[in-house]
Amino acid sequence: MFPNCIIRFDGEADPAAALAAAIAGVGTVAAGPIGLVIAAVAMGADVIEKHFTLDKNMEGPDHKVSIEPGELQYLVKSIRKIEAALGDGKKIPTIEENEVAKLVRKSIFAKDDIAANEEITKDKLEIKRPGNGLPPSSLHLVIGEKTKEVIKAGTQITLEQII
Repeated sequence: MFPNCIIRFDGEADPAAALAAAIAGVGTVAAGPIGLVIAAVAMGADVIEKHFTLDKNMEGPDHKVSIEPGELQYLVKSIRKIEAALGDGKKIPTIEENEVAKLVRKSIFAKDDIAANEEITKDKLEIKRPGNGLPPSSLHLVIGEKTKEVIKAGTQITLEQII
């Protein structure tokens, strides 16, 4: 939305409206909204601002609304957990998922014997397991093409078998 913008709000501002507008960053001096800052990170905030003090009972206007060392530690740990849970945005299957996929996905097979130099038609093909060959989404690459060699019934179709 505003990649180079940080919107800061204080206790009198509407936190929900501020979060909706401040996906790039959040800052607050209001007392107690550590959860709000953590939620902002979960929503994509890259920058946070939170006042810090060694003791809320110290003299001065900001100490009462600032976070102390234990709260800061909690805030940082919580943000790191949120970042880890969100990941890097890339959805990549695990090794285990890839192994299972080979077993449950399907490939293109010859339903009947197909002679050399014969045009491949849909009725000569079937889709079945395992899924370690050409996927069904590749049917358009096979149907209508001619074969280089004899393809026996039950054999997985490969692009190398097609002229």
